[in-house]
Amino acid sequence: MDKYRDPIIEKLLDLFRGDDGPKNIKKYFNGDVLIAPKSDLPLIRIAKDATDIGPASNMEDDHLLPMTLTVLYDYTKDLTRASDVVAGSPGLYKIIEERDAETYQLAANSVLGILRANQTLDDKLWIAVGPNEKIQVRYGLGVNRRGPGIYSVEAVVRFNVRTHLPRLSPLN
Repeated sequence: MDKYRDPIIEKLLDLFRGDDGPKNIKKYFNGDVLIAPKSDLPLIRIAKDATDIGPASNMEDDHLLPMTLTVLYDYTKDLTRASDVVAGSPGLYKIIEERDAETYQLAANSVLGILRANQTLDDKLWIAVGPNEKIQVRYGLGVNRRGPGIYSVEAVVRFNVRTHLPRLSPLN
């Protein structure tokens, strides 16, 4: 089994693992997770969707990396909450895009708050939020999709990471 951990994904995960990250996340994964024990929920996993490389200048390439950040949340965790709220959703919404009730501002420790506040990840590495680029969230329900007896609500957050790197010379 290969132990390679993508350094760009690790840089992103570091944003969420810290004290300022979302509360109550039990596990973080570098790459896709097909099946996780219910005891690991809620979890965050970040994976690459693709990599596109093109010229940035005569000496550098532009690497565009569409990423998917997925939060898996135990649907049954909130079943004892108020009957007028869909079970499982409030906890997931809080992790992804908790908002102030008066200003609607994103909470600093929500996934979207963290992504918006940390656009520069490192020298020549950033979360792409330029013209025509956006962060997209899609919510869904998973019944036994992540394993037997696991009822999850899930959020898939799509965003781009971009880096400019020197072109590799054929002389290297």
